[in-house]
Amino acid sequence: MGWKPYEAMSRIEKKMYWAVREETMLHELPWPEVDSPGTTHEVRWPAEDPAECAAVLIEWFGAGLIAVMTTLDQQALDASEARRLLSNPATWTPDHSLVLSDVGEAGLA
Repeated sequence: MGWKPYEAMSRIEKKMYWAVREETMLHELPWPEVDSPGTTHEVRWPAEDPAECAAVLIEWFGAGLIAVMTTLDQQALDASEARRLLSNPATWTPDHSLVLSDVGEAGLA
């Protein structure tokens, strides 16, 4: 499985897609967002259900599209630790961030 076309992604998949591309810290994923504030292109994204965020991320992690790293020193977590962390939104803190894997990066081209 690779990335589905952006137009075919659900709203939450699109939000998670950009979170991965921006190397967002895990604890920020469920937060509401405002893109392009104060402009005619302003978009308000509601807060997300952490379980829905986790479901998308686990699917992408299983497909090898994303990885999890430590935010401070940018060390990749091993697969079992990353899967455990992604599966439990209650453990999401600023200590871990999402990143594209090599497979995920190659699929963007």
